[in-house]
Amino acid sequence: MNLRRLENEKIEQYIWRLGTAKDAGIIDKSWDELADVINKEIGNENMPYTSSAYRKPYQQAKKFYDAGVFDNDKRPPTPSVQDVKSAYKAQTTINKDGSLSSDKLVEMNEQQAKAACCSPRFWGRLTQLLGVRRKSKII
Repeated sequence: MNLRRLENEKIEQYIWRLGTAKDAGIIDKSWDELADVINKEIGNENMPYTSSAYRKPYQQAKKFYDAGVFDNDKRPPTPSVQDVKSAYKAQTTINKDGSLSSDKLVEMNEQQAKAACCSPRFWGRLTQLLGVRRKSKII
């Protein structure tokens, strides 16, 4: 089998090709030996990666592949651009200045502002920064 990287072959494709060939018994080399070959082919000879840098990503990809994640009939439908745009519009509001803001973001900011204004810690820190002594306790 050809252990050289093919022209226009991405690194991930190259590692996948070698890994599947190794699993099928076509390549009779250890991952350490394959790492030396891969490092040479991708130009990592000066600072070579260990075999785990190639073996672990391959094993994870193989696990997903074997689970059928990449099968078209088992793949969840990809939302269309129109679906994404309509979902975004449903979650946004138009401000007075014409800019858009997220409902959730607005709600969260309002809650934080209310909590901060009523918080004794907030008032204590504010009066400390202003150098003012409070005469009475607020709330």
